[in-house]
Amino acid sequence: MSNDTPTESEQLKHLMEDCSQIQELLNKSTAVKKHVTPADELIHDLENLAVKELLKKFGHVGLLISLLTHGIQIGEDICKEIKMKHAIDALKKIRECLEEDKATFSDKTQVQKDIDTVDKLLRQAMAYDWQLKKKTTLTVLGFGALAVALVLSFAFTRK
Repeated sequence: MSNDTPTESEQLKHLMEDCSQIQELLNKSTAVKKHVTPADELIHDLENLAVKELLKKFGHVGLLISLLTHGIQIGEDICKEIKMKHAIDALKKIRECLEEDKATFSDKTQVQKDIDTVDKLLRQAMAYDWQLKKKTTLTVLGFGALAVALVLSFAFTRK
């Protein structure tokens, strides 16, 4: 029986690909720019720093927002360090920035469409995160029930 359920890393990559829909607006956003590292610096650091150093320098949210804004694809090693909760935090920050931009952009309709896209991606990310937590909880409960059953069976066989 094969397991076709995507891993958290695969789900994160898919989410980032979906964010390309809003990349143009992210590049125009004055509010988002406060959280974005310049592309040349980011590319240099991606090539020269270990993943842990990148996360220490930029933080999970800052790194994700910069990667999304510049449309930079990331490798599996970074995806393993960035969790869905970090993507959720980054999407929430992007949404805040777009709401801030909505007051100053002339094309409010486009900004609202992009906010709607972020909301959709946020719902997907939160649903996936919930599935991960549910799966973890069920696994822990399953192991707990197994441990109790073993203890009880051992206790009854000793009598």
